[in-house]
Amino acid sequence: MKICRLSMLVLWMGLCSCGRVPDGGAGNASKLSSMDETRQIGMHVLLNRYPQAQIVSESTEGQNWKYRFSTNGVVSPLVVVVDRKSGQARFEKASP
Repeated sequence: MKICRLSMLVLWMGLCSCGRVPDGGAGNASKLSSMDETRQIGMHVLLNRYPQAQIVSESTEGQNWKYRFSTNGVVSPLVVVVDRKSGQARFEKASP
């Protein structure tokens, strides 16, 4: 009787776990952030460092968006680069 219960439990657990798709599956890894999400990430990082900053231009390079900004009316020699795949942002020297 115990063997029957144990085998039924194992079968039931196996069937229940087959239909689940893990949250971190391969489908989510290829999802890129939208333009609005990318801009929000860039603004968040930018305003944390430069509270009076304003974006003056934006451009794209593959999966990266670059935001040029100004502070107190002066355009900065830096850009905020946001990776659309990872959602991470960093500062880089602006290319001419």
